[in-house]
Amino acid sequence: MNVLAVASLIVSFAAGASYIPVSKVPSLRRNMWPIWALYGLSLILAIPVLIFSHSIFAWLSVAMGALFGLSYLVALRLPRAGGRPQPGGILPAFEVISEDGKLALPAGFAGKGPFLLVFYRGFW
Repeated sequence: MNVLAVASLIVSFAAGASYIPVSKVPSLRRNMWPIWALYGLSLILAIPVLIFSHSIFAWLSVAMGALFGLSYLVALRLPRAGGRPQPGGILPAFEVISEDGKLALPAGFAGKGPFLLVFYRGFW
């Protein structure tokens, strides 16, 4: 078993595992440079192995990098949702029930300072 091939596969798995923590940082979401750096390191480790011994571990690490790259490029091509409120913009008219059971309208908070509206996407 080639040490470089195994190291390449481990770095490739680390790159894949780092997707969730990296995607939670807003400044990294659009470029994902830490993940690209890890996949680049994995490829650098895999190239000599692919040239001289053709280990399956090196091919797996290259395939994982290629799969991430393909999915990342497809995700960049997805259209952004239209009609969403922008920070600092005016909210559209809607009604919500507050935590004390009363009807709350965003217009009722106008001029009283910042208004924070949180949407919980689910419980898990």
